[in-house]
Amino acid sequence: MDQLKRDRWNGLSGEAKDGIMRGLSGGLTPGFAYVGLETFERYGTGVETGVFEYEGRRFVFVPGDVVRLGWNGWQQGMDEATREDLLDAFGENGVEDVDAFLQEQMTPVREVVIGPMLAECETHSAGWREISAEDVPALDDSEMTEQLERFKKSDLGSYEVYESYRLKRVNGDIRVYLYEEDVTCEQWREDAFQGGFSLPTEDEWEICTGEAAVRCFLGETVSITA
Repeated sequence: MDQLKRDRWNGLSGEAKDGIMRGLSGGLTPGFAYVGLETFERYGTGVETGVFEYEGRRFVFVPGDVVRLGWNGWQQGMDEATREDLLDAFGENGVEDVDAFLQEQMTPVREVVIGPMLAECETHSAGWREISAEDVPALDDSEMTEQLERFKKSDLGSYEVYESYRLKRVNGDIRVYLYEEDVTCEQWREDAFQGGFSLPTEDEWEICTGEAAVRCFLGETVSITA
């Protein structure tokens, strides 16, 4: 359907977009509800698109597109302050050639075809199982129990011990997550993705998180501590 491609989608009226989204909702996994149109803006560009809800989670419609992804070097180069920050940060970890190091971390520049999709607005950590805070003492882990009490009295939003447990404050409540080191990726996928859901491909992830920007940092400077 050509109207679901970005070049056609952006030229449609709000009424036309709303009608298409309402039509799509009938073919989605039971439980999806169309909320309406919203405009999302970032880095000087924006798109008006459909928003859906499913079991309290928000999804947005991403039009299909032909895009150029990846990174193969600076377009304008870094300003001096940013370069000094990067050299200091990477130098502490033994990285001497920052440009070469960044190039190794990036995907190659390529042109890809992305089909229209619904993408969830929030990310989820894999390999964590939520338990009740009241069940923590029963785990017989004195360090975790002590940290939980400290966390309750603190102003921290989250606290995590690597590959052990995570404490998170959500709307005044404290949620506790245990790391499941024995769960394989395949097992997690089977449990997490049913009824038509799936993980995004590398290309889909890159366009959703980077807006197809072929550059390393969006803007003149970058905060190393952010």
